[in-house]
Amino acid sequence: MTLNRLYRQALEQTPESKALLIDAQSCTYRELDRRVQEFARALVKLGVKQGDRVGLFMPNCLEIVFCYFACFKLGVIAVPSSFYSQRKELLYEIGLCGTRIYIAHRSMEGEIKEIDREAESLEKIFYLNHGPNGDSIDDSWEELVVTAKEITLPKIQPLDNDPAAIFYTSGSTGRPKGVTHTHGSLFHAAVNRCSTLNHSPDHLFLTTSYLCHCAAPTILLLPMLLAGGTAVFMAHFSARNFLDTLKNDHISHAAASPSQWRELTDLVLGEKVDFPSLIYATSGGSAVPLSLQNDFFTATGVELTASMGMTECGGYMTVPPDDEQRRGTLGRPAYDTMVRLVDDKYQDVAAGDTGQMLVKSPSVMKEYWQDPESTAAAFEDGWFITGDLARQDEDGYFFFMGRCKNTIVRDSGNISPEEVEDALGRHPDVRQSIVLGVPDPIYEQAVFAFIQPLSQTAPPGKKELDTFLAGQLAARKIPQYYHVIDDFQVKGLLEKIDRNTLQELACKIWQGRQKK
Repeated sequence: MTLNRLYRQALEQTPESKALLIDAQSCTYRELDRRVQEFARALVKLGVKQGDRVGLFMPNCLEIVFCYFACFKLGVIAVPSSFYSQRKELLYEIGLCGTRIYIAHRSMEGEIKEIDREAESLEKIFYLNHGPNGDSIDDSWEELVVTAKEITLPKIQPLDNDPAAIFYTSGSTGRPKGVTHTHGSLFHAAVNRCSTLNHSPDHLFLTTSYLCHCAAPTILLLPMLLAGGTAVFMAHFSARNFLDTLKNDHISHAAASPSQWRELTDLVLGEKVDFPSLIYATSGGSAVPLSLQNDFFTATGVELTASMGMTECGGYMTVPPDDEQRRGTLGRPAYDTMVRLVDDKYQDVAAGDTGQMLVKSPSVMKEYWQDPESTAAAFEDGWFITGDLARQDEDGYFFFMGRCKNTIVRDSGNISPEEVEDALGRHPDVRQSIVLGVPDPIYEQAVFAFIQPLSQTAPPGKKELDTFLAGQLAARKIPQYYHVIDDFQVKGLLEKIDRNTLQELACKIWQGRQKK
């Protein structure tokens, strides 16, 4: 089945049930299908053909979903851009993909206005709504939709291996790459998630993620529509609204970043909160801090689990609600997904040892758009190379041990920063920590820890932390220096720790101490 028929069963069996809910906006499966067809006719009127690229530049709204499925219906490739992208980033993405048409939200006009004059392939920009005073303007997408209502849609059946969407990576290493997902890979991402979490039509899944990124479509939107449930999004995150939605809107599943779960948890610490329908709460990325998992369970009675995933392969590991909940783990591989742990020569490591995770699943991307060299480097004999380190216990649960590029080398031995961070997270007075390697003339690198304490007025000292860690870590893994910090810097709206900035700061502090 290709993506244009993903929600067909729900449309036929429960057409009036809610398909989407974004703040106060909602639509049924019948309305979703009607709007998708309207948007598809507008693309046909513009002369967009199968294989063309259409850019999407908008925050969370119903229209971005209509755009996705209009593209899927026509075999057109959807190319969403992060709504916080700057003009130069947009020009790079348009140039790489050869985007013909751009559909943008009016609120994004500042970055994209007249960008078609600079981008050679871009023919026209359309905006989702009317002008600021409600007046009709010639670049209104809705005006185009009205004039295209008599268009006959072509009968197109994309193949499983045909590209469906290109999602750009964050560009933390070099220029952003266009992760190309096919109709088959995205469909299987939905199947895998539905099967792993046993989704049903009565499920309501809430996420704080954005639909312009790969995570929201692959872990929530597509699985919920396939299951006939309701996909619930927030236009903008606030801890209070997130809390109220979980309490009052019959949410069965929810996903957010660790920092967002922490904000919510801090709101309710010291009181017992009832989420009457919630059976699955998860946080993406890598390891979820143990202190956060403990606090969340104490406040809500619900386990907060980890989910592991990447733009290139979707969510490939978690702990389903009906599985044994083990805090501190990543869980086990998702349905129809295999994970191997290998050494630097791609040989399987011994049981219990740390290795790099390789993933094989029909949900893995096809390629990096127009980048065969990077595509070839991303795979080893058909397995996707994640760059993430883990170990596996005897029951098949995986434990995150860091990322290959973050590994600290001290006295010829490898140290996982995340392992030290996990140990520090068990200290009752440590809210969060970030551990990095800094240059050491004798031992190659020293272990440097940024500490965010629960109390700035009485942070734990080095002697106390050293003693606490001594029972958990080998001596070489215990940090040589701890630096107390008020808060960690984040990149834009991604809620990811900016390790590059912290790395520079750590090196300056460490070098300053060595000169004394």
